[in-house]
Amino acid sequence: MTDSSDTEQLGVDLTSIAFTKWGWVFRGQPIRDYGIDAHVEPKTGGVASGRLVALQIKTGQSYFEPAAEGWRYRAKGNERHLHYWLGHSLPVLIIFCDPETETLYWQHVTAERINYTPNDWTIVIPRHQTITPDAKDAITAIAYAAAGATEDPLDETMPFLPPSAADAICHVATSEPRGALRLAVALARGRSEPRLAVETILASRPSWLERGGGQFEAILGGYSVEHGHPDLAARAFTLAAEQVDAGAGRLYALAAVFTSGAGDLPKAAELVEHAEAAGGPPVLLAAVRWHLRQLDEAGSVPAPDALQAALPDELSSELMCLLILCEDARNRRDVSGVVAYSEQALAAGPDNSGLQLRMAEALLWRVTDGSAAVPAEDLRRAEDLATTAWQQRRRWSGSSADALTALLRKHLLTGANSIMINLATPSPHGLASEQEASDGRVAYLGAIAALALGQRDKATEFVGRVDETPIAAGLRALIADPDLPRDDQIRLWRDALPVVDHHDLRLRGLYRLAALGAWPFPELDEARESGVIDPVTADLLAGRSEAARGNVPAAVARLRRHVATSAGAVELLVEVLENDGQYEQALEECARGIARFGEVVLDALRLNLLLRSDQHHAAADFAAQLLSRADLPAERRLALRRGLIGFYTMRADWVNVETHSRAALGEHPGQADLQWALIGATVNQGRLDDAWARFQQLNPPIIHGGALGVWMGLHGTFGFTEADIGTALDSLTRWPDDGDIGAQILTTLMHAGGRRTPDGHPVLPDLDEAGVQRFQDALQDYLTRYPDGPIRAINIDGLNFAEMMRAQLAPRAEQDRLLVSLVRQGRLPLGLLTASRSRPYAQALIQRACGPIVAMTLDSGQFDREIAAARTALNQSVVVETSALVIATLLPARWPALRAAFAEVVAPRNVLQDIQVTGAELRRDPDSLAWVGFDSDQGVLTLTEASQDQASDFISRINDIEAAARDLVAVDTPAREVFPDRGGLGDREVWVSPLEMAAQTGKALWSDDVVVRELAAGQGIPAFSTLALVHVLIEDELIEDTLRADVQTLARAHVVDLTLTADELFAIARDDNWSLGAAATYVQRGGFWSQYDSALTDCLPIFEKVHAHEPDLLVAWLVSVCMGVADHVADTALNNALRLLTDTIADHLAIEAASRDILHDAVRATAETIRRQRNERHQ
Repeated sequence: MTDSSDTEQLGVDLTSIAFTKWGWVFRGQPIRDYGIDAHVEPKTGGVASGRLVALQIKTGQSYFEPAAEGWRYRAKGNERHLHYWLGHSLPVLIIFCDPETETLYWQHVTAERINYTPNDWTIVIPRHQTITPDAKDAITAIAYAAAGATEDPLDETMPFLPPSAADAICHVATSEPRGALRLAVALARGRSEPRLAVETILASRPSWLERGGGQFEAILGGYSVEHGHPDLAARAFTLAAEQVDAGAGRLYALAAVFTSGAGDLPKAAELVEHAEAAGGPPVLLAAVRWHLRQLDEAGSVPAPDALQAALPDELSSELMCLLILCEDARNRRDVSGVVAYSEQALAAGPDNSGLQLRMAEALLWRVTDGSAAVPAEDLRRAEDLATTAWQQRRRWSGSSADALTALLRKHLLTGANSIMINLATPSPHGLASEQEASDGRVAYLGAIAALALGQRDKATEFVGRVDETPIAAGLRALIADPDLPRDDQIRLWRDALPVVDHHDLRLRGLYRLAALGAWPFPELDEARESGVIDPVTADLLAGRSEAARGNVPAAVARLRRHVATSAGAVELLVEVLENDGQYEQALEECARGIARFGEVVLDALRLNLLLRSDQHHAAADFAAQLLSRADLPAERRLALRRGLIGFYTMRADWVNVETHSRAALGEHPGQADLQWALIGATVNQGRLDDAWARFQQLNPPIIHGGALGVWMGLHGTFGFTEADIGTALDSLTRWPDDGDIGAQILTTLMHAGGRRTPDGHPVLPDLDEAGVQRFQDALQDYLTRYPDGPIRAINIDGLNFAEMMRAQLAPRAEQDRLLVSLVRQGRLPLGLLTASRSRPYAQALIQRACGPIVAMTLDSGQFDREIAAARTALNQSVVVETSALVIATLLPARWPALRAAFAEVVAPRNVLQDIQVTGAELRRDPDSLAWVGFDSDQGVLTLTEASQDQASDFISRINDIEAAARDLVAVDTPAREVFPDRGGLGDREVWVSPLEMAAQTGKALWSDDVVVRELAAGQGIPAFSTLALVHVLIEDELIEDTLRADVQTLARAHVVDLTLTADELFAIARDDNWSLGAAATYVQRGGFWSQYDSALTDCLPIFEKVHAHEPDLLVAWLVSVCMGVADHVADTALNNALRLLTDTIADHLAIEAASRDILHDAVRATAETIRRQRNERHQ
């Protein structure tokens, strides 16, 4: 075939036949103005799809050149078709028909497959892509998924170019479309190597570049500036100036600025002369000449008149003028000027990422300088600008590490360390790109954040990414072990500083050398002389060095010279004062600094200072104040909430724990530790139903042993499922080496047997055989691993339950009876007994485990000394012991005044923890409080069960005590130094910890255990009781005088050895309906009978009423008074004395002989018991 039209038709016909064989619809296009020869529509199952593909069909070798991968189609000078194809609403295939073999080859036309040459464009048709059945699926996919590449191929490149370059190219495209398109494509495709892309274009000088008349070179200059290549920008602007018809002077001036930036001042001066000859803008020329003089001359060079007189609009039209003015302000440390000029520059070029970053950095400087009117707003805006610049530069492959660094610096100022780590960590574990993460500035800031969070391994990871760069040595010094010897740390920094090229890291290194007291300090002199640091910073570091070398007064004087103008000076001064132990002065300086510079810079410093100086309440108040700021970063808010939750937890202030946990969860939902804090606070307030409802709603994972304890306690009350039991047993393997956790799990499950939930269901479900076996195996494993643990195995073969309990209780029954007797006599502290039996101390006090509460001394001289101790302790810090909380809260109306009598009342943490355990235990099952014991006299088991009223009273008492405990300051449990732990009971001896703390700190002790106060007196510790404190406050007229009512209230609570009048004693017995209540407890105390005749006179009216109203209790009352009288009678006279007492009472009541014999029998038995107990004590 020789006719070209016939040849073309052959290609169309062969294409039609090929697609028709597939069962597709082929439609020829008779009008071919834009090169679409036909359309084809796929069919599926004989049904037309409605999806079309446009076809451009070329036949013969004349259109194509052989290529390695197939054929290259070259469009000679005709870009009209290309624009049409790329912008077509349908996908376009170009089909090459080889007429000799009648083979059809195809390619999908897309922008990325187009290769632009100076005068035309090409696309490759692969040899392996033929119109055969194998291609059917591929072309179907194109029909269904592909679309035109873009409305305009030029538009497609725009997102990959800096906005300034994109705008300039679009402007030039109206006069030079071909060159504009080729320049845009070259820069977009070469954006990963922007310098190479620009150099290649300038070196090759393609024909379209020449036709641009300098416009394209000017665009390349601006593009080079955006990518941080000032030398290349100077070259491009110079080439542009040599070709343009107008504006050459401005381009020469710009070239001069960037040439000077590369260090070639003579060349820059030559370019300025060209600029003047070409008629450059006068204001711009004045600014450039001034800039060159500043670089060339020492000292300050005044701004030229032309620049000073320029109008704002005139400056805004010449962006370079604003940048030169901004740089001058920066050199003069004129923060306001830098901000103002940066603001004007940004207004002139709002989409310019370089100007966005310049503005962000100016705002950050204003914040750190302390001159920001509203620091939070500056920080917010700086973050927005840096984020915008970061995202923009990532799009066109600019220096995004610059923007990320600015963003990290903003978060550094607000303490958002976790955010910083995420930003600096490369994908997929963080947000940085690999290139950004390998930047030394990003690695430095990431390492700083990691160190702040104590993540030294993470800091090391950041350093590893820049290990072969100059900054690496400085970073290794930064993350070095702080426990390294001082000389080793100094050596690391001195080796690193000469090679570190990062300003902030060099400054930090100088600070570390100063803080380490390095001397001599040539590095500081070199940094000052070279301009690395300004004179003020040099003076501050010199002051810090003086302090480290021991000359604190001189250092303080030097630093105070700068605190009015430098937030950094305030930070260093506070640090020096704190290190010298001058906490109050440090706090005062910090407060003044906050007033001058705002809290954004110094709030963390103040909070940490309050914590380190043990001013925890003030720290909590300040943290709450910080949380009221809406601008506080989320990470800081979460950290402060957690700190407050911990603070109030230590003080058992569950209301505040609940409040802050709920608030924190509102801001940070899903945080398991906050969920457990909320649930635990609800439990500790006794609201178990609410706690269970919250647990079911939140369903947090068990994250630590404390959470497991709450989880077990709730399920122990509201019931386990089989899955729950599996979870509990799984926890044994999760914490395999924690015997306490194992004991908690197993004992909770064992105690749950036979109990029911509040709605009547069994707490434990019926387990299948496998479940039972798993529990038994876990129990046996625990007994094997912890043979001395709280769970003990006993031999139960052939024993019934009663025999089993007897085997456990009988061996220590005698010992317990003796210990109880000693506690009742005020010769042994109750706390020692409870610790030896692993019972909560507060619970024993509330339940009066030994009967009377021996809180008062019978020694009038000792009581006077206690009154003196209480008076001396007023308005001071005192240590409280649990018994004082128990007694003081019996007078609830008095408690606020009692607490307010002191500056603070402190308690060791184990005291507060014991109170928490007591609360949990009493609330766990208040209706089933019972104690099984063994009566050795009778040889039988005994059961003491609390009534419902008693159980309610116990819970009411622990609620009052917990409320009082929230007013205390929790401190770490002291080590046993003055009162050694000889019994191996450790922190279980809750009663000892306050004694130990008072001894170690010199503070007075507030205790209502008479033995504890005697022990304190033996060590010279001032100690006082609640009643002594009440006496003092009444005498000083600080509280109302209701002493007699207070004494009766205490007596009704079985507090003994008080001084009651006969009427008061009678009233207490009457209110108890003449039962063996508080009055009976009172009369069986030896102290009551120290004046025998008056005591007997006080008792006889009570016996009259007992005889008349409760005759069955007469014997018990007689035994009570005999026990009190016996304290004053020797064994040899005991029988006669008690017989005489009995006869006196019987005569007064006119009791007949038969009943009198019963009384005498009871008294003889009592005398025998008393003699036996005395013998036991002597043994």
